[in-house]
Amino acid sequence: MRIHFAALLLVMAVIGCKNPGKSGLFNGPISPTLSGAWDGTFQMGGSTPTMSMAITQSNINIRGDYFAPALSGVTIGNEGTVTGLTTGQSFNITLTATTPGCVSKIDVNGYNAGDELAFNFSGVDCSCTTVSGQGYGQRP
Repeated sequence: MRIHFAALLLVMAVIGCKNPGKSGLFNGPISPTLSGAWDGTFQMGGSTPTMSMAITQSNINIRGDYFAPALSGVTIGNEGTVTGLTTGQSFNITLTATTPGCVSKIDVNGYNAGDELAFNFSGVDCSCTTVSGQGYGQRP
């Protein structure tokens, strides 16, 4: 009985040292959530359009909406949906325009540092022009 108790204490100590402050067995680092409001800037060519998003994350699934005002002929649609997946601090989302007459679809992959995002994107804008670049976001 004493050997079993000693073994149990040893296992608990190892788990506690591996993940101090975490609850549950064998938890890894807690990943930051994408849920909430985000403001961001796209950098493409000489333009820096802005965008805001409202995202809900459930497990690894991401859903939400975006709003992006038109900027001198470059637009990804004034509004649309956000769908995608996140694993750890990485995320892959697709921005699909719901603005009438716009067929924009942008694929975004990036890194979530908690209150800041860094990402790359590529796709087509409302005029069916291929766009790509990088961007940054933060919580408002």
